Amino acid sequence: MLECSGKSAKCEKKEASTVREEKKKHKNRDKDKDKESSDSHKSTEQTKEILVKDKELESTKESVKSNKDSSNSHKDREREKEKKEEKERETREREQKEKELRSSRELSEELKRVRAELCTAKSSEAEAKRALAAAAAAERARRADHLQLRQAHAQLQNKVSTWRSGERVALERRLSEERRARTNAEHQLLRARHANRTPNGECENEWCKSRRAAQEADTATLRRELQKARDRAAQLQKDLVQSTEQVTYCVRIAFIIISIFYCSSAVNFFPYKLATHRVASPAYVFSLISRQEKEIEELKAQMLAVMPTEIVTPVSNSVSKLRLSDGSPLDPNASVYTPKQLCSDA
Repeated sequence: MLECSGKSAKCEKKEASTVREEKKKHKNRDKDKDKESSDSHKSTEQTKEILVKDKELESTKESVKSNKDSSNSHKDREREKEKKEEKERETREREQKEKELRSSRELSEELKRVRAELCTAKSSEAEAKRALAAAAAAERARRADHLQLRQAHAQLQNKVSTWRSGERVALERRLSEERRARTNAEHQLLRARHANRTPNGECENEWCKSRRAAQEADTATLRRELQKARDRAAQLQKDLVQSTEQVTYCVRIAFIIISIFYCSSAVNFFPYKLATHRVASPAYVFSLISRQEKEIEELKAQMLAVMPTEIVTPVSNSVSKLRLSDGSPLDPNASVYTPKQLCSDA
């Protein structure tokens, strides 16, 4: 529409300009006529030219009119085309506006999302910076602690090395003293053995006599305990025989009562309870028998533990079935005792 209106305005301007030119030409022509009338000496050639110009003007007017008619039909066609183009342009503009709105909405949403991500990234960056600062502080504290621990470790190593060197010197000194004391004690022991040895080869030292008396007392007590254990085992064996006889008798009675109970036609609650009690009593007796058997086995084990090993007494050189007490520090088969024990006993 705008293009059509612009074209029509241009055409009108052209027509107005042509009309003005014609008016000017008429004025000029009138002036020329006046000049001709006033100046008759001008030639007829000028008049001819004026006539030619008038004819040309008339022909131009006719051509303008024909052009106007053709231009009107052409304008209508152009207007229809322009209307279609305007409609298409409007639809395109609408689609473009919708696309722009969609893209603007998408861009705004994307901008919001990017801003949210930026905020989260900034917060995570701040947290990471705080964590990094805390880790750096912890690392500095750890390094300081490690340095202190290394210094303390070095000090302890120096102390331990000095203590070990001093302890080694003290132990070497004590070992040399103990070796001297041991050699002296061995020499004294050899002299005492040679001095106190009787013609039959027995040691007459007071310490040996006291140890021999203690061993004989231990053997007597062990013999008494062994005899008591044997008596107790015999008594338990007798009790076991009696209890087995009682159990067999009770079992027989229980079976008889149960058979009578099941054979009788009149059954009530009291005989049934009595029979169950009678049947339960043999089980109790069997449990007692098992306990007694366990006690007998324990006594047998104690008797075997009490049975002594074979040792040779220094008096008669005969083999005895008695054993030294477990708390005795002496070894009867040893040929030579250590000097430290001899010194402590002395």
